[in-house]
Amino acid sequence: MIYSRFLSLCLFTFLLNAPLYSQFNLVKDFDGSTQSSFTPFHDNGILYSIGTKIIVKYDSFNVDGQHTPIYSLAAVDAGGNNQRLAYSLFNTVDQAPFSDFKTLPNGKVAFIVVESNISFKVLITDGTAAGTIAAYTAPSPIKGLELIDNGLYFTHHDNTGHSLMKIDLTTLVASEVATFGTFHAISDISKVSNTALVFLAPDPADDKLKLYVSDGTAAGTTALTVINSGSAVVEDAFLNQVGNNVYFFSKLPDVTCCSALWVTDGTVAGTQKLKEINVLYSEQLIDQRMAIGWKNKFYFAGVEKDATTDQTLWVSDGTVAGTSLLMPPSEENIHPRHFTVFKDALYFITVNGKDYENKLYKTDGTVAGTVPIELKHSEYVLSPYSFVAYGDYLYMGAGDRNASFVAELYRYDGVHTQCDKLEGEPGATGDSHPSSFFVHGSDLYFTAYLNATGEELYTIGGDFTSSVTTDTKSRAANAFIVYPNPATDQVSIKSSEKIKSLRLVNQFGNVLTETTDSMLRLDGYSEGVYFIEVQLMNGEIGFQKIALVK
Repeated sequence: MIYSRFLSLCLFTFLLNAPLYSQFNLVKDFDGSTQSSFTPFHDNGILYSIGTKIIVKYDSFNVDGQHTPIYSLAAVDAGGNNQRLAYSLFNTVDQAPFSDFKTLPNGKVAFIVVESNISFKVLITDGTAAGTIAAYTAPSPIKGLELIDNGLYFTHHDNTGHSLMKIDLTTLVASEVATFGTFHAISDISKVSNTALVFLAPDPADDKLKLYVSDGTAAGTTALTVINSGSAVVEDAFLNQVGNNVYFFSKLPDVTCCSALWVTDGTVAGTQKLKEINVLYSEQLIDQRMAIGWKNKFYFAGVEKDATTDQTLWVSDGTVAGTSLLMPPSEENIHPRHFTVFKDALYFITVNGKDYENKLYKTDGTVAGTVPIELKHSEYVLSPYSFVAYGDYLYMGAGDRNASFVAELYRYDGVHTQCDKLEGEPGATGDSHPSSFFVHGSDLYFTAYLNATGEELYTIGGDFTSSVTTDTKSRAANAFIVYPNPATDQVSIKSSEKIKSLRLVNQFGNVLTETTDSMLRLDGYSEGVYFIEVQLMNGEIGFQKIALVK
């Protein structure tokens, strides 16, 4: 009996001393229930950061716990303290409810909000509700935010005349820089240098869509070239600055599909059409990261005009000859997206059109150096759908293609195809589906689905030291100690913060008992591995794995 108990104790001690999987640290449950605040089909998630806070878009709920058509924007710190900054009743493919975030010289953040189809605003915030003000309000669309000196510039689409606008950041007074026609839509704007902007707008004199350059003054706003002299263009141009060039797409005249890829350096001589190509809506290029500047070249997903294949990877160095395919069209590697620079390579995800599973690719900018990477966890092949570079790893949400295809959090070191799996908190269904990854300072934020909370905001705290598994605890876990461990009949909790409640949770996520004391009785529970959930008065929640031996 004593020998058997000794073996059991050794076994559980080994299990506890073995590298543990990381626990998710709940940052904020916005609805306070099992409902999901971050629904993927609403493109919710983490959008930007300000100071020590991140800025997130989430769904709103009524008093009965039902979804409302209101999208909320909030600033949240690592402790879960949040303040609502803005709301929107509007969501379309053409313009996101909250967009064009720009950090100002004073540390505040400006952004565009579409409150409704008749209310568009430029807001400036310090990360608090009281410190969020409307610097400009209009009944029609506002696009693009760029800084030149002490001016914040944007374009305003109006049926009586489009315009380039400026907000003086000292006085917060908005003024009109230049006016244009209305036959075509006006585009967003992009810097082409520290003192010049470029954008597309209709010339009121001849209704032709032209590329303009501006130094922020009326006299310094001039047309560079005609982009479209045919039927009206309403699609956005998606201007992307890469070094001293700006790349953009503009719909071809008088055709039902397709665009032309252009490049400009802000001069007439440096502006040219590179390739006729078909791309998705500009918002999808942005949301799915389907275009990026890297090593002074422009990488993007597109289809050559009149081709019958699906999207694949292209690259341009700003010349006609240097605009070419990096991945030959194939049904097995379509729709490249989530472009991310990691360890001197460009990584992205493609879809296999035959089985609709995803695969990770990387490129060094050459055809020969564009190769697939078959990621695995143990013997199972992974199908990644979203990822971010964070330190020495790519952290990704990925499904297990060989088993039940549940989606969990993994990390890849860029060398070994075997990935670490970072398990979620007790209560997870085995399909936490982490997504919307965002790195801010030393923290990696993401949304994930767990039984107890629905789809909410999480982070991972602590250090990762192992290349196979990890041993990471949440901030709340660092604030308390559970002892003894292994345990026989009870555990006690010592905490630097006041304890609100303790829960005993089994490996299936079931809550077995709960108390407000600092001690939990374990009488009546069989040997095995359990979790202690500790909720602190400051709102933090942590978990500690324990072994119970008899």
